[in-house]
Amino acid sequence: MRSILLLFASSFPAGVLWAQGSSPIDTIALPFRAVTINDGLSQGMVQCIAQDPQGFLWFGTKDGLNRYDGYRFTVYRHDPTDTNSVRESNVTSLTVDRHGRLWVGTSTGVDLFDRATEHFQHLAIAHPDGDWGSVAHVRLDINGDLWAATQERLVKVTFATPVEEGHPLPRFTLRWLHQGFSTVTSTRDGALWGASGRFAFHIIPRHDGTDRIDTLATSEPGHPILDISGLTVVEDSLRGKVYGITYNAILEFSADRKSWTALYTLEERAPLLQSHGAVVGPEGQLWVPTFIGLFRFQPATRHMELVRSTDPSLEHMLGTVKYALYEQGGTLWIGTSGYGLLKYDPRMQRFNRKSDGSIRSLWPAKDGQLVVGRFGDFLRVFDTRTRRYTMEIDQVGKLGHGSDTLREGFGYMSIQDAEGYFWNSSQLGTVIRYRGHGSDPRIVQPEGEAQGAMFPLMPGRDGTLWSGGDRGLWKIDRRSLASSLYPWPVAVVNNPYYFVAALHQGPDGIVWAGTMSGLLRLDPATGAWQQWKHQPANAATLAVNVVFSVCADPVDPTGVLWLGTNGGGLNRFDTKTGAVRRYSTKDGLPNDVVYGVLADAAGDLWMSTNKGLSRFDPRAGNFRNFSVDDGLQSNEFNRYAYCKDAQGLLYFGGVAGFNWFDPRTLVEDSTPVAVLITDIKLMNKPVRFGAEGSPLKAPVHLSHGMTIPYSANMVTFTFAAMEFSIPEQHRYRYMLEGFDQGWIDAGTANSAIYTNLDPGTYTFRVRGQNRDGIWGLHGTRFTLTVRPPWWKTWWFYTLCGLVGIGGTLLYIRSLRRQKQLLERTVAVRTRELSRAKDRSDQLLNNILPLNVAAELKRTGQAEARQFEQVTVLFSDFQDFTKVSEHMSATDLVEELNVCFNAFDRIMEKYGIEKIKTIGDAYMAAGGVPDPGTGSPLSVVYAGLEMQHIMAERRVERAAQGLAGFRMRVGIHTGPVVAGIVGRRKFQYDIWGDTVNTASRLESTSEAGEVNISGATHALIRHEPALLITPRGIVQAKGKGGMDMFYVRLRTDAEMDGGAHHPPGGAAPELAGRGTEPKAAPAPRGNGQATAQPASGSTVRRILLAEDNAFNVMVAQDELDFLFPGVQVDVAENGALAVERVRQQEYDVVLMDVQMPVMDGYRATRAIRALPGTRARVPIVALTANVMKAEVERCKDAGMDGFIPKPFKREELSEAIAAVLKSRSAK
Repeated sequence: MRSILLLFASSFPAGVLWAQGSSPIDTIALPFRAVTINDGLSQGMVQCIAQDPQGFLWFGTKDGLNRYDGYRFTVYRHDPTDTNSVRESNVTSLTVDRHGRLWVGTSTGVDLFDRATEHFQHLAIAHPDGDWGSVAHVRLDINGDLWAATQERLVKVTFATPVEEGHPLPRFTLRWLHQGFSTVTSTRDGALWGASGRFAFHIIPRHDGTDRIDTLATSEPGHPILDISGLTVVEDSLRGKVYGITYNAILEFSADRKSWTALYTLEERAPLLQSHGAVVGPEGQLWVPTFIGLFRFQPATRHMELVRSTDPSLEHMLGTVKYALYEQGGTLWIGTSGYGLLKYDPRMQRFNRKSDGSIRSLWPAKDGQLVVGRFGDFLRVFDTRTRRYTMEIDQVGKLGHGSDTLREGFGYMSIQDAEGYFWNSSQLGTVIRYRGHGSDPRIVQPEGEAQGAMFPLMPGRDGTLWSGGDRGLWKIDRRSLASSLYPWPVAVVNNPYYFVAALHQGPDGIVWAGTMSGLLRLDPATGAWQQWKHQPANAATLAVNVVFSVCADPVDPTGVLWLGTNGGGLNRFDTKTGAVRRYSTKDGLPNDVVYGVLADAAGDLWMSTNKGLSRFDPRAGNFRNFSVDDGLQSNEFNRYAYCKDAQGLLYFGGVAGFNWFDPRTLVEDSTPVAVLITDIKLMNKPVRFGAEGSPLKAPVHLSHGMTIPYSANMVTFTFAAMEFSIPEQHRYRYMLEGFDQGWIDAGTANSAIYTNLDPGTYTFRVRGQNRDGIWGLHGTRFTLTVRPPWWKTWWFYTLCGLVGIGGTLLYIRSLRRQKQLLERTVAVRTRELSRAKDRSDQLLNNILPLNVAAELKRTGQAEARQFEQVTVLFSDFQDFTKVSEHMSATDLVEELNVCFNAFDRIMEKYGIEKIKTIGDAYMAAGGVPDPGTGSPLSVVYAGLEMQHIMAERRVERAAQGLAGFRMRVGIHTGPVVAGIVGRRKFQYDIWGDTVNTASRLESTSEAGEVNISGATHALIRHEPALLITPRGIVQAKGKGGMDMFYVRLRTDAEMDGGAHHPPGGAAPELAGRGTEPKAAPAPRGNGQATAQPASGSTVRRILLAEDNAFNVMVAQDELDFLFPGVQVDVAENGALAVERVRQQEYDVVLMDVQMPVMDGYRATRAIRALPGTRARVPIVALTANVMKAEVERCKDAGMDGFIPKPFKREELSEAIAAVLKSRSAK
């Protein structure tokens, strides 16, 4: 090992002070939300947090492992009676490896959670000295080996083979590295960082056990020794930074990990920064949960903050925190020590907030400040940069000389003009001008306004000030304070508020007033007024008469005004025509009381209401609403409390303070939210996967569909969006295809109920809206099939028909009892009809897929269906015409029948649908009519096995001097349409470009090769057992250049000893793939039916000793035909044949003379040497050599007869009958 010199400096005076060069600690209050045991969490001590690939959050507590979907917790606890439960309820560590698997550390060891079964696999680790301690960290390194750090030791678990879900954990070896309290964390480069006792390490793991472990030194001349016990490392992968957190320091490691910089150090040696669950935030800040609270550290500025809660009731939860995690949606989760969880959404700080009293008015001041009018105060000025008030005057009498004679205690509205003067409208008809900084106030008292408020105030053009009053609209000269009056054209009504609520002067000098009696227009040049009011019978007029705010359109400021009203929503007013377009809650506005309207630089409108803020896009006509959950001071805002400053910042005030923000920074999150189906109920009872009779075979969120009986056709789907900031505000849309006509807007409800579903297949689809209102386009889907009731099944209809026929016959018999001959004739014909129908049904099932045939019989037709991913196999024989010229017609048909029968068996083996044969061409498809069968990989393996048996067939025929076929195979994956063609001679067929492409792949292939397309290659390229050879771009007729690949099975040497089993059964036994005996196929037949050969003897069970897969298939077909119901066992070498005869009695043994391990001659002699009657079993030799010497050799070995290969059905029947007759005679 080598040491890396680390420079640590630490100092810590009394109290929480920091080392020289470090900034003092500040505090910051953030808006947290709590999730506790009252919400379903199993226990309050949250020790670890993780998120799996599906999006679920996992919380480890002292009493159970919790899975959270935003609405509900699913708790996993230890059950002493269930070996598949978690090994211990005290969950101390969680990690999700790069394969998405969840590893669970507990107080007694480590488990692996199997997602498909929801079982826990226990890693049996035991230390010779006893308990190895509670697990603090678990990491799977890049080699697939496990590292566990506990309170007692650091251990490495080296697996003999890769860990696979769904399979038992492989064998492993243990390496105990260090003793003492340990930690282990990892970085993306594959390195591990650990600590044990007082030492820390940088580890480069290697599977062969030669791990490189570099000890990190802790001393530097002139500096005290730094305690780096409990070192953990967190990585900022976005910025390429790696940080180390020790008990009393925060470090940044260099890019080569050989040096570091101390960003923060403590003078005290107390473990104040000890953290095992730190995380890097999206802005690069470190969130460090510790025993003394939650810290936020900015590495760029080295600024440390102690995090508090804006909600005092949550302060105690931040006292001791244990773990931090940013989930995929951007929400920060904090696990606390005994109080549950806290979550913080950084997006809530998009709206700056000042918590204060109820705000009466807001106005932009000079130098980026804000004039704030509060109820009960006279004048305040707020600095948004320091977030502090720079001026606070609560009473008029405190303004300066002469102000003590004023009677007003507070002002209604305060503004500041361009010269820096403050103007305040007071209670009893005066306007006060105040310069500030101890200057004397000036009073404006318009004549006749002594009993009314001068309100509101608006700086006008050319040094004027406009103010509303009881007598009319006042224009005041800001320098001379002289005033002039424009009397109101209507009667003043101060109900329910002061008559004038808003003033606006356009670029053309026209003054607009929003009042209690509608909208007024004043031309100051002429003194002329106009009024617009609500007309109940005219929807193109104001929605109501009370106008709270007036805002010029950002595009057409003189032609269009936007009006906020009291209960009438937002009104668009055309100044030229007077026409109004109304927008209300029906259009998406959160509330129809609109207090303030402001336009931003992008042309959008912002409104304050009684239900939060709303942003309106006039071009698209849509609203985006914000609430207290987004960081607003409250959902309730106040009239008059809104303004916009010169920099484009918007301000809105309400009952609990005010917010300000830059609309340009409110970027929408366009990331669609993932939605999962989390629960299904049938007849209001939850469906538990794996339970007896359950239609679900896997957890519902991993299932693609299920089939239910008609009696349980009330279905409830529950779903959840995998975004956890404010789950209760997520909105959903769902649709049951085949039932609903379109999408159903569910609002915030996260379930859907369907009742009385008719028999058929449906697809349930659901999608969700993210926190910024963006809808996901795809969502998730689930296929639901409802089986018909028994009285709607084909067999019931058939039974009714048969009963009807029988009843008719009985009725006829009762009437015509004397006509016995006619009755017998009718009965015979009826039985013939029934048998013909059975034969017809059987023939239909042989021609069409079962489900298509059932649909055809049930409805009289079968609808064509679109399949998005179907793998089509196309093959034909090269030089077919040339080779077939050397065969007789009978031999040619027989050879094609043998080959195609073999191909049919291969298709059945891999779950592939045979489509048709055309001459020597053979076509099949995987993924139809059931998309769940016949995967692309299965089709490729089927093609390889077809080539394999054709190669064996050619060798066998060549040995007999006969010609054999060479075959080309082409495979392509893509969409097709499948259905029935023809009206009288039905045929199940597929159409589409995918079929044509597969044909072109076959025609451009070479004999003996399997040629696949780029689309198929993309789906199977990771299959380790396949050797794929790119052909490059190959020209295909009608297709142009296509990307093509040859594929074959790897040899054992190429596989490096790795075992693999292709889908659909055992791998084809190709050359070079090993010499071990193959496992015998499952016995054929049901073992019940018996057969009668030509000899008259009963044949129940036959042993076929043959190593050639092609010959086995041919023999099985012939034996099935000759002896229906016979059970055929297969032994692939002589040794297995002897063992089978020793264990089981057989009627006949068919023995190939040339086999591996033990040939047929030796096997026959061994059987004849067995004790008892089994030594006398009839044995028929299978041999290609019919020379006299060979026949004599078979007799000498003890065989009773022989059949030449290739054999014919008649020869097989005669040979078996002969040996059975001979044995019975003896």
